[in-house]
Amino acid sequence: MIPTRSLRNEAMALLAADTATINPVADHLKLKLAQNNFAPSEGLSLAGLTEATFLGYAEIALPLGAQLEGFDPTTLDSLIIFNEPAGGFVYTTTGPWITDQTVYGYYLTNLGGTVLYGSFLFTAPVTFTMAGQILDVGDVTLRLPTNSIS
Repeated sequence: MIPTRSLRNEAMALLAADTATINPVADHLKLKLAQNNFAPSEGLSLAGLTEATFLGYAEIALPLGAQLEGFDPTTLDSLIIFNEPAGGFVYTTTGPWITDQTVYGYYLTNLGGTVLYGSFLFTAPVTFTMAGQILDVGDVTLRLPTNSIS
């Protein structure tokens, strides 16, 4: 049996409200940059990711509370759009600059960095070459494509 769109959307709504994972009541989720090239997949593990270390880098804590979830009428995908922290999902380099570093994407973990919830590969890698550079990753969205549950 193939589940319906309404069942897939309900599964995402339950996940968005689940206080043990995506909607923790006390522990912030963390958005981290990856300095290695990786292939996002269901089988990706934390062992396949190397966290960025450029000067000024810090993982970003997501705000606590319910995350926005819904249905994209254009793609028919089910979505969770994570709430942005104050200042957004923005990473900034500082100085004095020592070593250039390239980042390939980002990934979302639990507070302790022991559980990987998802990852995203940038269209093109971003190389930081000096202090004062800024990377705004924009919206962070967990997407469950149509027909992904069967």
